[in-house]
Amino acid sequence: MSSPDSRKVPQKPPASFTIEPEHLRSFTKPLWRVFATAGEHPAQWDQLRHFGPIEDMRFDPHPLPRGFHPGVGVVYTASNPHTALAEVFQASRVIDRTERARAIASWTPTRPLQLLDLTSNWPVINGAAASMMMDNKANTQAWARAIDQRHGGPSFQFSAVPKLRFGDSFLESIGNVIPKLPGNAVIESAGNSGPGSLGSAFGESVGDAFRQLSSIPAHFDTSETWGRTWLRLYEAKNATPTSGTPAIDGLYHQSSINNEPLVTLFRRATFITAFPKRPSFYALLDDASADVIIYEAVRKLGYQPVKRA
Repeated sequence: MSSPDSRKVPQKPPASFTIEPEHLRSFTKPLWRVFATAGEHPAQWDQLRHFGPIEDMRFDPHPLPRGFHPGVGVVYTASNPHTALAEVFQASRVIDRTERARAIASWTPTRPLQLLDLTSNWPVINGAAASMMMDNKANTQAWARAIDQRHGGPSFQFSAVPKLRFGDSFLESIGNVIPKLPGNAVIESAGNSGPGSLGSAFGESVGDAFRQLSSIPAHFDTSETWGRTWLRLYEAKNATPTSGTPAIDGLYHQSSINNEPLVTLFRRATFITAFPKRPSFYALLDDASADVIIYEAVRKLGYQPVKRA
């Protein structure tokens, strides 16, 4: 039996990562995603999943225990439609066009994505191996978690953030948080913006926070969630990464099904948005407009289709 330190992908990542320029890949090509619009964890085409980590998802960055983690999210995408379908339906090898009202979407990032390239020698020089792309998922999730926490954007210690109460007024609650923010940031009147003030960025962060909170389960403690989510949004929109520390949007890796490129995106891809207002292609798998994509995937993968209704 292998000792813990001889594993190809250790359970515990190193205390810090070595990241050289050759380990980063600038990605500007179209991305494809297959996702459920009904059932458990429904999503929009440009929405990250904040619930996790899910056991069979390789690079979920969510902290333990499993649950809803606002400000931490993931979306799995592929460089072409048949690989996106291959990943989603790999267990059954059957493309079910009706289950959970799944849809397929494609878009081109609105800015270059900075991705950590797992097909480079980065895993090896950091104590793992190329098998990271296909290794034990509990271990690879631990590495994804560390990558996102260290390089997905600056991070504050949430233990310093007070729990907000429904009885507090909005400004009183925000006033409790503001002293914990870096620098001399202050809230100015609506529409004002200047050095050292939150200004319009504050308004944008508040709006984004409410949009994220709209999908929180009813049993979740919304008061505390608001404080943590707002702080996450503020840090990503307004703080500057430590000099020399690369900011990473996600991971570039290969599919274990057909060896074609995959891109896994983390929180930075939405906080510093890389999504256009509309996708270049969108269709429910059950729609006739998806027929050509489905038939091509069946031909290339050998999967079986479930006919549309």
